[in-house]
This record gives sequence, structure tokens and C-alpha cells, in this order.
Amino acid sequence: MDPSSYEVHRGLWTNWSHGRVSGLTITTTRQNGGLLIAFLAIFVGAAGKSFWRISCLLLHRVFSSQRAQDGLYHQRQAILRNSDTAQDGFWRTLMAIIAWRKHNARSLQRLLPMLVFAVATGICFAVAGIFSSRVTTETANEVLLTGTNCALMGFSGLSNITAFGTVWEPYNSQRVTASLARAQQCYNTGTFSEDCGLYIKPQLSVNITRNASCPFASEICRTQTENIIVDTGYMDSHEDFGINAPLAERFKFRSVYHCAPIVTEGFSELYNSTNIPGMTFRRYNYGGFAGSNYTFEVPTNLSTLQYDNYTFWQSSRPDYGVGLQVKYSVTNEGNALSGQLDSIPQIQRDNADVSLFFLTAPGILFSSQSNDPWYSAHRPGPNLTNPGSHDQAPSYMMDEDATVLGCARQFTICNPNMPEAKRCLPLRGWLDNSYRLEEITQNEAQKNRLHYLREVMIGNNDEIISIVGSTGNAGLLARDNLGWGVQGPLPDNQWQLEIQHWVTATMASLQRIFVDAARGPPNEDMRKWFSVRPNTTEELKMCRNQKVVSSRYSSFSVVGIVAILVIGGGFVFLDWFSEAFIDSIHKRFGRTGHSDYASIEWNASATLQIQRLAHEEMGFGKWSRTDTDTPVTRPGEKLGVLDVADPKHPFLKPPPRGRNGTLGRKDTDMTMVSTEEHGGERKGPITVCVKDRRNSMEI
Repeated sequence: MDPSSYEVHRGLWTNWSHGRVSGLTITTTRQNGGLLIAFLAIFVGAAGKSFWRISCLLLHRVFSSQRAQDGLYHQRQAILRNSDTAQDGFWRTLMAIIAWRKHNARSLQRLLPMLVFAVATGICFAVAGIFSSRVTTETANEVLLTGTNCALMGFSGLSNITAFGTVWEPYNSQRVTASLARAQQCYNTGTFSEDCGLYIKPQLSVNITRNASCPFASEICRTQTENIIVDTGYMDSHEDFGINAPLAERFKFRSVYHCAPIVTEGFSELYNSTNIPGMTFRRYNYGGFAGSNYTFEVPTNLSTLQYDNYTFWQSSRPDYGVGLQVKYSVTNEGNALSGQLDSIPQIQRDNADVSLFFLTAPGILFSSQSNDPWYSAHRPGPNLTNPGSHDQAPSYMMDEDATVLGCARQFTICNPNMPEAKRCLPLRGWLDNSYRLEEITQNEAQKNRLHYLREVMIGNNDEIISIVGSTGNAGLLARDNLGWGVQGPLPDNQWQLEIQHWVTATMASLQRIFVDAARGPPNEDMRKWFSVRPNTTEELKMCRNQKVVSSRYSSFSVVGIVAILVIGGGFVFLDWFSEAFIDSIHKRFGRTGHSDYASIEWNASATLQIQRLAHEEMGFGKWSRTDTDTPVTRPGEKLGVLDVADPKHPFLKPPPRGRNGTLGRKDTDMTMVSTEEHGGERKGPITVCVKDRRNSMEI
């Protein structure tokens, strides 16, 4: 199915898989979702930077001391003050450890904790940035359908035979084929393709018992211990079908299929046709149908092997034939559906629908004997001949004209909000009209929701009866190894694999039918003849709360986005105002001694302040704004330049042609320092400092 054919709700909604609050979800287009994910990742990075800066401020305050300290102390304080990110702090701390390893025995002990903290901070916020995208992938891009064209599709127009043949049957055949294909692709292979991802679950699980008892009277089953039960378990309307609802509005559904190979001896006879001379049929008698006294018949001489001079090249390829008959369980006041099997007592079930599947294989040759009871083949057939080498090999034919499988199918609906003893209806047949939904509902709203379930499932679900009836032999897995009329080897439990395949096709159908109801009829003819608009508030609500999985849209957890913005925004806010906040706390509680020094040291350790201290100590420039992050000099003042005569030990020196009392000489640095200044003019005595660079002397 093409996901683009579904109308998706864009905006705010509640995904009840995660609760009322955690489930708040916003859905947007994939493009806008990508932009939001990118923004969140960048924002987390910015929050990480702010967290690091706050941590550096606190550590700087903790380490701050008014006593004279060594160079390692001052470098650590400078690193804390000037490292903008945890990565920057890690690198600078690592370089300090390497530089001081031979000069300070305790350098590693003093710097390692800061190094570890920088690494931890960097990793945590890097991971947080990556996982910020989980605000969308956490819900697997689940989206909500609008349900604008919601309709229940079913048998409302079957009275019009023209519409039935031209509209319903093509639609039904296509959807049954799609269910079989999905079963093969998503259930039987063990791997999932992209096409399995439209529904809330790639597949619904089933419980299989392969050594079950006979579902009918013991004498009618070929074996009493090697039959099969396929039990779907209790499937949840929300978790399995994707009908988005809180716990109080959910329901459960369960199907049980109990199948066995059926004996034919004593229940079949030959019949000579009165209309076609020489034509003989084998009739199987498990109950009358539509006024006849037999269940199924097959010509005994229809095999292509009876043709004169038959070859595969000159005739159609042999293939299997599959027929079926159904007996629905209808127990209310003796009501019965017309046109169904009037079954014999041995296969009669009052609490289950009974279906019989007849397999024929006219002209098919088995390359090896088959011990499977439905594909039983031991009769010798003509030799298989290689047209090129003329090599020959034996072949085998089915033992009987037709073999029979019988299945008893039951289902039930449960309301998990009822007391345990009353929450489920008894296991019954599919169309059993003895159901009383009021027995498991507490109010009219719950009854309407369960009514919606039954209407959608009865009119749209592809039961194994529909699958075999619509596709015939196309639903057989054995045909995967059938070519040119020759059947390859089959396992002894091939019939069980066929039943399992049909049941998983019904599971695939169950996944689809509620989504199809929310999408609405695929064309105008289906809308006209075979669809009914839901007529209660609860039914419309269920139809408009259908979830699917889409790669064309992105769904975000509102709680996740808010958490990222609030926590990250908190770090950014604290980063902006942390200094003022800490200072105000100290002032409020009267702790101004050490805290004042720590605050001044923090400001003085900034990069531009360190630069100011270096120049001002040498007497270069008249500085203002010395208590801020960005000190400035008077306009036009020239500062010192680097003396790189010794590249390994550069230092500041006066500019070649100084101003404001700076003198210069080739081998000496002379600086005039006035002890007083008034109005821009030097007053009082002048001290001249001469530094001989060659002899490291000061005069």
C-alpha cells in the first residue's frame, strides 16, 4: 500500500502509548522535522557550553586563594577562566599536565580531576546532542490519520449483483492477494522489508501448537495427536491494531484455529455422470449443500495424463485445485444462514465455524514420495524424462482424487475494563448472532466502540475462508516448488505450514482493515455501494484516532522538546547571570572577604585582562574599564611589542619610538615612570628604569 494515499494529521495530538502527558506529540513534515532535529542538536551543544562555563566559574571560585601560589595554580585558574568548551578545557589541561610533568611532582594530581571532568562533560553533551533526535524516533514516527473519509466497508451493497461483480469482487481479490503477499513477506521469512513498516507492528504474533488433538469427532480425523492449533492470543486494539486510545477505551480480540486432516474413507463414493457419458466423479459426503446430498465432487479422469499423447509442451501446465465448504455457527433461536453446509454430526460444532478444504492435483507428478496427509503421494506415476540426456527418474501421484482438511474457527471480544470474570464473551463462531455486547460493556459508549470493531472486522477481515475462496491455489506455499507440472519435495507437515500461512494472512488483514476504514473507500464506486459512514460519536472518534508509521512525516515528543529547552535554557540562563547571582548570595549572607578576592581574580584571569596586566605592569598604556571583561586604553596609545631575539623566550618591550615617556635603546629598555599625573601631564619626580637585556640588569 502506498503510504502517500493516507491523510495524516499535522499538529498536536496525544499518543496514548506513552500516557496523557508523556504522549503529547506534534507531527510535522519530514523537512520541517529535520530542521527541528538540527536545531535541538545545536541547542544541546550550546547548553553544554553553558554548563561547562558555569562549572568553570564554580571551580575557579573553589580553587581561588589570596596566598602566593605557584605557576601551575595560575595556569589552572587561567584555563578555567578562558576555556569556552569542555573540549577546549580538556586540551589545555592536557597540555599543562605534559608541560609540568617534570617541574611539579603534584601536577597530575592537581590537574587530573579537571581533565576527567572535561572529558565527562564533553562526552555527556555530545551523546545528549546525538540522542536529542530521540524526541522523534522514540515514537517510531507514529502518525495519526485524519479520518476525514472514514467509512465502514462491507456487504451493504451485495444485493446489487452488478456492483458485486464489477466493484466488490475486484476490490476483495486485490486486498486478499495483498494480505497473502504481506504474510509471505513479513511473517514467514523471518526478516522485515521496508514495506512491513506501515502498521504499528511489523507483524502480529501467533501461538502454534503442532501436536493438538482432533477438533471434531475422533473418528473423522486422520490423526489424534498431530493436528494444529493457531491461537492469536488477546490482541489489543491500541497496541496491535493502532486504534489510539486511553486504557479505558481499549478492547481485545482473539481468534483460535483448530485444524486437522480429515479421513475420506467411508465419506466418499464414485458417481457416474448422467449428462456426460463416460465421466466419473468422486463425491465427498460431509453434509449437503444448497439442496444437494454431497459436499464436494471432482472428476476422476480429469487429469492431463489421460490426454492422448500428452506432453507439457502441448497443453496447459498441471496445477492444484482447492475447493471449500463452510458451516457457520449460528445459535440464536435456531437462526441459520442460507447457502451454507448442512454438516454431518462428526464435524458439527455449535461454538465454532467449520470449514473444509479440498485439495486436488490432476496431472501433477511428485519428484519424491510425500508423507504429508494433505499432499499424500505414493502412487507410482510415469517416469520423468530429461529431454536432452533422456535420463529418467521415477515420479509419484497423489493417493486420492482429493484430500480434505477441516478447521474449526472461534473468536471472542473482550473489554479489559470489566471485572475479569465478565470481560470476555465466550469463544464463538464468526457470525454467531448470540453475541450480546451489553454483557461485557458498562455503558453505551463502550458498546458503540465494540460495535465498531465487529462491523469493521466482519465486513473487511480476510478470514482463511476468504483467502482460499478468493485466491484458490494461489494461496498454497507448495506451489513455490511446483514447475512444469512437477512438484518438488515437501516436508511431512506441509499442510500445517499452509494453515499457518493462511492464518498469518488473516493477521496481515487485521492490521490493514482499521487503517482502511480510517482512510475510507479507495474509489467512488466503493463509496457508493459498499461503504457506510459511522453514525455514533465513539465510532467516529475511533476512526479518527488510527495510527500508522510513516517515513514522510516526523512526530516529536512535546515533553522531550520541552525538557531539552527547559534544561538547556536553564544552563544558558545561569551562564549569563551566574556571576551576579553568586556575588549577590555572598553579599546577602555577608561572606565578602574571600568571595571578593575570588570575584576579582575571576575577572583578572580573563584573556584580555591578563593582556592588560602584562602591558600595564611594564608601564604601557593608560587603562580603564579594568574591572570588566574588556579593558581599554586611551585613544592612540601604543603598547609593547614582543622581543623575539630569543625565540624560545619572547617578552614585551617598548615600541621603537615610544610615546608618553617611553625611551628606547638598541640593547636596553628605558621607561620613564611618573609618580603623579594630573590632567594628562606628568608631575613630580620621574624614575627612569633601564633594563640591560644582554646582562639582565636593571638600573
